[in-house]
Amino acid sequence: RPGEKAGEGSDDEDEELVPDWLSGRMECPGELEALIEERPFERWEVLASEGASAVCGSLKGLLRVVRREEDAPIAELPVPLAELLTPALHVVRLYVLRAEHLMPADASGTSDPYLRITLGDTTISTRERKISRVTDAEFYERFELRATLPGEAELRIEVMDHDLLDSDDLIGYTKVDLEDRVFSREWRELGDLKPLEWRAPPPPPPP
Repeated sequence: RPGEKAGEGSDDEDEELVPDWLSGRMECPGELEALIEERPFERWEVLASEGASAVCGSLKGLLRVVRREEDAPIAELPVPLAELLTPALHVVRLYVLRAEHLMPADASGTSDPYLRITLGDTTISTRERKISRVTDAEFYERFELRATLPGEAELRIEVMDHDLLDSDDLIGYTKVDLEDRVFSREWRELGDLKPLEWRAPPPPPPP
């Protein structure tokens, strides 16, 4: 069946249909990172030079200080140490349902949005399936990528505006750190049915 009726009495035609993919799935009011209290890794800023205040990058890792090697608090690690030290291939499945209140990119007050997904050296575009003249886009796209983790962990999801004459414009984007999910106890405890989340892409920087 395409869905089942929610609430009381399946014979009530006024009840809203619940799609199978949403049945039993938690829906986050925002980004899932806001609900995961403990991140598996720490992050440190990298400064341009000694005494400088300009940040030129960041480091991500784990730091433990112990008296003796045998006192290392292995039990406090987010996952078994062997997983953190052994890169493994993962399948990443991304489902993008819709986008709302997109920033207009055209003189008509609308945009012609499509998706561009980047993970490591892989980029997937739905430019040939762009949606014309909307501010709310119904994408319903499924993507499958490969990631070696620990490793290249930034999944970047961009909403682009299709343009016939000039280069396409970036409407907005959001980023997901896959390592913060794969190696998180809380993420694993969610089971196979991961939550539906709303992400708010920030606007692109001014030219």
